[in-house]
Amino acid sequence: MPYQYIEHTSDIGIQAENSTLKNLLKDLLEGFLNIYFEKIETIEKSSQKQTLVFPADSLQNLIVDLMNECIFIIETSETIPVEILEVKKEEDTYSITILKKRR
Repeated sequence: MPYQYIEHTSDIGIQAENSTLKNLLKDLLEGFLNIYFEKIETIEKSSQKQTLVFPADSLQNLIVDLMNECIFIIETSETIPVEILEVKKEEDTYSITILKKRR
């Protein structure tokens, strides 16, 4: 498992280390999905890509913003963000392309 769960004052935390930002975000997304869903095997094969854009003010804010956006996607659509496909850092933003699958 490329991540571990840690105690956090608000609930539970996920700790991960990786050599690239893309792989770090992949590991954190996997850990998040394993907390959020008891079973995610019921995901359909159809999928779609979506690009999310976040301010590049800090890595910590990027992670929080990404996890919040994943929650929003899950709660407001019939899709689950299942993979980080690409991460690009622009001058003052990060563009993250995710793969979403229908539930």
